[in-house]
Amino acid sequence: MAEKEKSEAEAENSGETEDISYKEIFEKNRGETSSSQKKATAVDEKKAEKEVEKSKKFENVIFYSLAFFLCCTYGAYSYDKNAFETYASDFTPLAPLVTLFERIEQFSPFIEFLEDDNWATLQEEKEKEKSTPAKPKEESYQEKIFTREELKKYDGSEGSPGIYLSMLGQVFDVSKAPQFYGPEGGYGFFAGRDASRAFVTGDFDEEGLIDDVAGLSNSDYIGLDEWIGLYHKDYSYVGKLAGRYFNLDGSPTPYYRQLQEWMLGAKNDAQSVENEKKIFPPCNSEWNADTGQRVWCTKKSGGIQRSWVGVPRKLFFPGRTERCACVKDSGASLFEPNALDLTWNDGDLHNPNLKLYEACASDATSCTLSDPEVKSDDSQE
Repeated sequence: MAEKEKSEAEAENSGETEDISYKEIFEKNRGETSSSQKKATAVDEKKAEKEVEKSKKFENVIFYSLAFFLCCTYGAYSYDKNAFETYASDFTPLAPLVTLFERIEQFSPFIEFLEDDNWATLQEEKEKEKSTPAKPKEESYQEKIFTREELKKYDGSEGSPGIYLSMLGQVFDVSKAPQFYGPEGGYGFFAGRDASRAFVTGDFDEEGLIDDVAGLSNSDYIGLDEWIGLYHKDYSYVGKLAGRYFNLDGSPTPYYRQLQEWMLGAKNDAQSVENEKKIFPPCNSEWNADTGQRVWCTKKSGGIQRSWVGVPRKLFFPGRTERCACVKDSGASLFEPNALDLTWNDGDLHNPNLKLYEACASDATSCTLSDPEVKSDDSQE
């Protein structure tokens, strides 16, 4: 009996021991879980703090960028309000800023320190401009159209309102150069009229001081174009002369359009001449009483740098004065680079617009064209 009670007591003690051990394990596990939860919570809190910091930085960037933009645009507005308003009218996103800046200046106590002393006057003028209807564009400027009688008054004589001259129907104020165009000037005959033709012909009598430029050479038309460019550069353009080049309403006449065609043709021809000189460079030429006239070719004659010398030949084209040209005498043709017949191999010597000088060998690079006695007789004539 005593042994039975003893075994039961031992069983109860072992049960209690097991209960205590389970409690200790539970408490230990709960403590570890709580610790891990605390660590996780701390990590989450740190992440949240970082996100908040990032958000604040982003907000600061936006805020300072916006503030910088407003400061810059307000500075531009304060510097030139009219220009800013004009630009804002074209670029609509800026339009609200104009209203904002106007309100700022209306209520700002510092505006008097930012504006100059004429601010009130400028504001009044601005309001007056807004209330005044704008003039039509065609009335804002009307080009002056002179008649021949009106232009004659501007001849620089006593009592004259100034010194004007016309060039191809365009009127220029040359009053700043009375030493040239005044009554005592060397070109005073150009004042008060259009004498375009005389600018290139040098014919300064009454028959030559005219505005008709028909029948001039291509070089003369290029000269006229250079003269009109010079007057636009150095003097003030003031209007047009009604007559040969322009109508009373300022519109161009058929003659003016014809002039443009002449000038364009002259420029194209000048380019063709330049291209021609590269194919047929001009010869070097000299003359003296002892040796007569001599022409010769080099690799630089005519100012054209090249790899061949060439031989002197007469070059002629219909309607043009013949001249001496250095002609390539071997290899492929320069004048007809795409010629199908490549059997010649004599450069451009076969060109039909070339002639051999008399008493000159066909392969000579230097030729004497006249003896001294003949040349001296010609010079006396």
